Amino acid sequence: MGRIRSSSLLVAVLSLWISPPSQASSILEEWYVGLGAMHWGYEERDLPRETTWGGRLMGGVMFTRHVGLEAHFGMGGKYTVDRIDVELDSVDSLLLRLNAPITSWFQPYVLTGFSQTQIVINPEDVDATTENASGLSIGAGFEVRVRGGFALSVDGIRYQDEPGFTFQAATATLKWRF
Repeated sequence: MGRIRSSSLLVAVLSLWISPPSQASSILEEWYVGLGAMHWGYEERDLPRETTWGGRLMGGVMFTRHVGLEAHFGMGGKYTVDRIDVELDSVDSLLLRLNAPITSWFQPYVLTGFSQTQIVINPEDVDATTENASGLSIGAGFEVRVRGGFALSVDGIRYQDEPGFTFQAATATLKWRF
């Protein structure tokens, strides 16, 4: 419950920075969208840990060179362990991004915010169930800018770390910066 309140407070504070669309260009350094391959893993008390591949769409805005806001939408990927199918239905996140630019083309960053994750568990000969978790997410990565407004980024994020429900992913993303 405390994590939900602190995440809600973070979202409320960040929303104060966003002005009406007519003034948006004056407060935004840049915005971007991206598509990436996500290598994810899910751990539950009763299941051994396995990993598989899915995908992630993302978008973000940078208010300054150092502070931004990102949204992640991940889905896909399925593996079977002990005759139980485990599938990522969705992971949705709103994250604060803090950059530490080293050069104009290379910048490491950290991410923190709120995520909600849904995993479908389908044991053989039994109806499928959906496991849900939401809470604080943390991660880190780096971005390399390439020609024409494009950038490549690699990050690792622990989206969920609840008792009996851990979901984390490493993602390589191609971004288009505006």
